[in-house]
Amino acid sequence: MRKRTAGQRGLDYMVLPTADELAAELREREKNKGPSPKEIVKYAFFGFVAIILLMGMGWHLGQHQRRRNNGLSPTDLARARRAAHQAAFPQDPDKPSILSLVQAEEDALPGVPRLFTFSELQQAKHDYLASSSPSSSSQPPIYLAIVGHVFDVSKGDQFYAPPDEKEGGREGGGYGFFAFRDAARAYVTGDFSKEGLREDVEGLKEEECRGVWRWVNFFKDKEEYPFVGRLVGMYFDADGRPTRSYLNFRACVGTGGGGKGVGGEEGEEEACATSWERGKGHTVWCEGSDGKVPRRRLKEGGGEARGRCVCVDLKDGKVHAAEAEGTLVVYPGCEPQKSMCAFE
Repeated sequence: MRKRTAGQRGLDYMVLPTADELAAELREREKNKGPSPKEIVKYAFFGFVAIILLMGMGWHLGQHQRRRNNGLSPTDLARARRAAHQAAFPQDPDKPSILSLVQAEEDALPGVPRLFTFSELQQAKHDYLASSSPSSSSQPPIYLAIVGHVFDVSKGDQFYAPPDEKEGGREGGGYGFFAFRDAARAYVTGDFSKEGLREDVEGLKEEECRGVWRWVNFFKDKEEYPFVGRLVGMYFDADGRPTRSYLNFRACVGTGGGGKGVGGEEGEEEACATSWERGKGHTVWCEGSDGKVPRRRLKEGGGEARGRCVCVDLKDGKVHAAEAEGTLVVYPGCEPQKSMCAFE
């Protein structure tokens, strides 16, 4: 009989696991093994769908908040509060605060301004278009609003009369799309489409805000365009008091941006009135009867395409000097003495 080795003899003392114990051990291993690749893909898919749903809910909540706050998002409101605070408490103590400037404007008003609503402006537009005698002295007024300031521009009906969109209706003026609405943003963007004729000026640069404010002063300085009231909404509340949006806009303008007329501060050149229509091209003109004519002022170091339209007085010797230097030019195809010019 062959002799057994020590290793073989040791097996006699081992206790082998039962079938139930082996099955339990296998179940424990399966439990601790972790998810399979298919399960990982499934969990990742459901996680991605959940993120998309949460983002969609956040977007809809943001849009709802904008509608409640005149189109301003929470970020816009926070920026407006910060700008209003900076306007109220300027870092430079020698500069007047925006609040003090606005309060000075309030104190300078001859009386309590009339408050218009958007629906009232639309009714006034309907009354104007429904009138049968456009040349009559009883013609309903033409109202124009800019940054909440409402002006009666009836004496400039050749410019601001709104067009009648009905077939065979009367034609409007070159600036008729500004009538009976507040389209402050379009005065500096030049976007006269339906989407561009908006009252909000959020996101404009400082120089653009100043450009809008120059237009406000342009209408204020025109005796034939009397100030008649304020538009309740984005810039003035139901009591006619300035809103945060108005203070935010004035903060964008700054304390030094309240110059006279469209040209800005006193002594600067007055900007032309401009319009563009598909198929007709551009039209530039100088309003009033002061004899000014449109010219293109070329920016220093730039070409003709980078110039801007300004109204100049041909009696001013500086104008002739600028024309001789080539920094002030007549628009192509336009008569030098005419106050209105049309070109492609």
